[in-house]
Amino acid sequence: MSERFEQSWQAARGAAADASVKITSEDRASGTLRGSHGSSSVSITVVPQPDESIQVGFSVTGGDSSTDANLKDYLTRSYQRRMGR
Repeated sequence: MSERFEQSWQAARGAAADASVKITSEDRASGTLRGSHGSSSVSITVVPQPDESIQVGFSVTGGDSSTDANLKDYLTRSYQRRMGR
């Protein structure tokens, strides 16, 4: 795996930990982390792009809409901070 992927993967895992997301499955080959936080289900994708950049996505569902939106925002900000942005 590329250094960029590894850095993004670790930052995504760290963001989940920062948000107290309990990781229930981790599949590096597909670039997918899945977990839960309260009643919310969390999915994080880390996908290499053809131009060698990495696309990271956060999906939060299952809780009330406000809680899910706040958790997604927190995960995104934590990821960005961990990436030095």
